Amino acid sequence: MAATVGDSAELLDVDVDEFPGTVALVAADDRGDTNGMADAFVRDLRTGAVQRGGVADDGTRSNGRTGLLTIDASGRTVSFDSGADNLVPGDANGRTDVFTRRLR
Repeated sequence: MAATVGDSAELLDVDVDEFPGTVALVAADDRGDTNGMADAFVRDLRTGAVQRGGVADDGTRSNGRTGLLTIDASGRTVSFDSGADNLVPGDANGRTDVFTRRLR
């Protein structure tokens, strides 16, 4: 899923992988944002492609704030915490959870 992070985005957390070329970030961006909360993004610095990192396996955007974010050395796996309850089935604990997601 493609996404843009505009010039007006408030950058909240950044993690650059050890393999140069990919950056993961958490930003609050009021343009095109559907949940009104900070979201996780991953940008390929070589191609400029940006994708959301904090989504469910089927690509559904989170309905909660994304906080801390990290990306592995390959630039293909992100881990993040989120208060969303729609990223995995049955998440009804009302607490922030940690998720790991393999990027496509």
